[in-house]
Amino acid sequence: MLKSWPVLTPFLEAARIINLPIAKHHILTGATLGMKNWHGILGGQRNRLHQQIHQSLADLASFMLPTVTLLDGYRILIRNGPTGGNLEDVVLKKTMVAGTDPVALDAWVAKAWWNLDPEHLPYLEMAAARGLGTVDLDTLNVRFSRLG
Repeated sequence: MLKSWPVLTPFLEAARIINLPIAKHHILTGATLGMKNWHGILGGQRNRLHQQIHQSLADLASFMLPTVTLLDGYRILIRNGPTGGNLEDVVLKKTMVAGTDPVALDAWVAKAWWNLDPEHLPYLEMAAARGLGTVDLDTLNVRFSRLG
């Protein structure tokens, strides 16, 4: 889907990339997480990508593999995203999720916070099929740490 697209130059020149998305519901993808965050580096008419959003997300993931993803889950939009309807759509999780496997991170958060399995997020399975990460949640080494 993304054979050629304008991208912000600093992302092309960086030696390491830290992806810092926020977690929110998205009507088309189920959730906006780390991999969906890459839409922000694109120029041009990004709205055109929504016609085949799962394919475009897998394409972006192939191009833009982060060194680490730090997902901001302090306050999340749990429904009616991406723009939200009202404060009742927001849940306070006070959580940060970090990982080096962007596919696994998105899969884990989608399951934990929206109860979405990877098969409900086709872009995750497409990215996993390309060898970009895993959707097999049973293989993950998940650790929890509480601050304060």
